[in-house]
Amino acid sequence: MKLIEKQAQSMKQPLKGIPDIRKARGKRHSVVTVSAIAICSMLRGSKHYNSIWEWTKRVRFT
Repeated sequence: MKLIEKQAQSMKQPLKGIPDIRKARGKRHSVVTVSAIAICSMLRGSKHYNSIWEWTKRVRFT
């Protein structure tokens, strides 16, 4: 299933309320982006951090 830009933006909107409790050192991506990727991965069947990471390496973001 492809996610069009409008759908992706509407999915990210509710995630903007999540507080970012990470330390500033090493942050590369926003908490919204990280959360959205994790949610998509879990919807595809990932159950652990490692499987989320593996899915993220395989998927193509455009």
